[in-house]
Amino acid sequence: MLQVAGLRQGSNWEDVQWGLFMSKYIFPGADASTPLNWYIRQCELAGFEVHSVETIGRHYSHTLHKWYDNWLSHKEEILAGKIDAINEASKGAHLFRLQEFFLAWSTIASGQSSATCYQILCHPNRLVHGNSLLLPSICNLRLLLALVERPVDRCFVFLSPARKYYLQ
Repeated sequence: MLQVAGLRQGSNWEDVQWGLFMSKYIFPGADASTPLNWYIRQCELAGFEVHSVETIGRHYSHTLHKWYDNWLSHKEEILAGKIDAINEASKGAHLFRLQEFFLAWSTIASGQSSATCYQILCHPNRLVHGNSLLLPSICNLRLLLALVERPVDRCFVFLSPARKYYLQ
């Protein structure tokens, strides 16, 4: 499973500001504007078959809110420097304020569906990674049908895009 967060395609200027802030201060070099279809294409190019994609942005907002609450509950430790900093320039009060602002903004952006989070479920593509599993599966299916005394000639095996076997 792959989980990616970012902006929806066709975002407005406020959403782009959030992405730029995240890229500069929170995850340097990250690109929150990468569209979903780019991730899907990269998975396929790497030899994976995408099974499903779920948009969990609104649910992810609840997770972000819990992270925000947790961050605030450790304020004294952060200000005292007991919590690791992102880098030497971001310590103490600067680190606390930076993350407090980002987590609050992210909770709102995700809650109003500006930014989102996708869960992409993939598995190795049998055709790319070898189809040695294909033949035994069909043979096992024919054996099973013979055991239950169904005529094999009346059985058709179809492969769906997800490579599951269906009988008709």
